[in-house]
Amino acid sequence: MEPFHRRLAELYWKCRGKIGDLNKPDTRELRECLKAHFHWALELNRLEMLADTARRANDEGWEKEICGQIDKHLMSTLGGN
Repeated sequence: MEPFHRRLAELYWKCRGKIGDLNKPDTRELRECLKAHFHWALELNRLEMLADTARRANDEGWEKEICGQIDKHLMSTLGGN
């Protein structure tokens, strides 16, 4: 799991979904975590779209390469660095 995922969960638990209850440092940190999550999700989406393109092109080698990149991206999130 990426550190920002863990911290995002902690901040959510702290405010129980009421963002207005967070103090300024926590609010700033929440924004930073959300930004990091956005970039992480954007990269995953990019890779999944490439894998789909490879599948449609019947390019098994390229698809395998992209799926390996997806696995690596997800493994870093799950702590499998």
